[in-house]
Amino acid sequence: MAPARADDNFTTLKALIESGQYDKAREFAAHATGDAATDQLNLAFTNALILKVQGHYKEAAAAMRAILSDHPDLTRVRMELSDTLYRMGDIEGATYNMQLLADSTSDTTQRSFYDSYLSTIRSNRPWTLDGYVAIAPSTNINNGVAGDTVTIGGVPFDAAGNKQKSGIGVAYGVAGTYRFMLSPEWDFTVGGKTNGNVYTDQTFDQLNGSVFGELARTTQMWRVGLGVTADRTLFGWNGFNWDVGPQLSVSRHVGGNGTVIGTLGWKYVGYDQEDALNGGETDVGLRYLKQMSPSASWGVGVLFSDVNANVQFNGFRRYRPSIDLYKELWGGLLTSLSVGYEWREYKADYPLTGAPREDREVDVDLAVTFRNLSWRGFAPKVEYTYTHNASNIELNTYDSQAIGFYLTKQY
Repeated sequence: MAPARADDNFTTLKALIESGQYDKAREFAAHATGDAATDQLNLAFTNALILKVQGHYKEAAAAMRAILSDHPDLTRVRMELSDTLYRMGDIEGATYNMQLLADSTSDTTQRSFYDSYLSTIRSNRPWTLDGYVAIAPSTNINNGVAGDTVTIGGVPFDAAGNKQKSGIGVAYGVAGTYRFMLSPEWDFTVGGKTNGNVYTDQTFDQLNGSVFGELARTTQMWRVGLGVTADRTLFGWNGFNWDVGPQLSVSRHVGGNGTVIGTLGWKYVGYDQEDALNGGETDVGLRYLKQMSPSASWGVGVLFSDVNANVQFNGFRRYRPSIDLYKELWGGLLTSLSVGYEWREYKADYPLTGAPREDREVDVDLAVTFRNLSWRGFAPKVEYTYTHNASNIELNTYDSQAIGFYLTKQY
């Protein structure tokens, strides 16, 4: 058993440290198990705890992260790191690490402790605020076609106006929430976010904005939320579309077996210049998330959407299965991989073709965060995305690759 998990040793060790007997604590840690590698790890953790007790939180957090860099599954170290980050005011980091512990434990008593700690963090600071800026080159910023002409129903059309264009842009985003605690189990949360891309040719600039409000009840095993969301999208700084509607979400934590999340939503979608696209959208989603350890997790999900439009051939049904993987590797590398497949089946014959449009889309997202290269709380992150959409309507067949270079505090 790893030394940072040995409860008897840790109790003795912490008592020595909290009483100021630092040399005795170091001596005890250096010979606690008789295994040289384990005792060396114990000693490093002891020195980090001493720094924490002395109030040197920044140095203590750095020392604990150095341990987790090579041993990411040491739960005792991660818990002490979370508490250290909280004491130094890094609420995002404290919440991130404590949530990993809560989601990965199969022990109900431990889960209750972690959840209680998270509740304390949230009650002391009921708001969140996150943002990012990234350099984001892309091979196809407009999801355009590769050639100059396309064939629809055997008839060639000039596609020069929809030809793919590459570019290097700046991606940005800001998100925030505020939670009103109505009782120990009930809360009402409001929030908003905005994100987009800016290019030298503003024709391809994109801006998305969203606001929401949700009333939720949370118990140890269940969370049920009912809310309303509104979204707005601009392209080239001109209005493109908007939507608004209610959403119900239900999640069930099943101990060490993970969490199941179900969602049901409806929204009205309106387009600024294309009335033929206006209509309603119903979404039904189901996801299963499994935290294998504080350093590894996976999830699978499926989304079904039924989209109606004023002109029937613009309406479609969407089927989207997906899988997500997360792994913290040696050396402080935090990796994630998401793969999704989407099948869109349109409801009426497309003009000139005598058949409905059908799309098959594959999306891949791979991201790596270099935690050991953090500076002033921010770490570099590189993210690669690939999209391939195959359609029986040639105008809608395209490939796109993009890479983003970020600075993030989500680690």
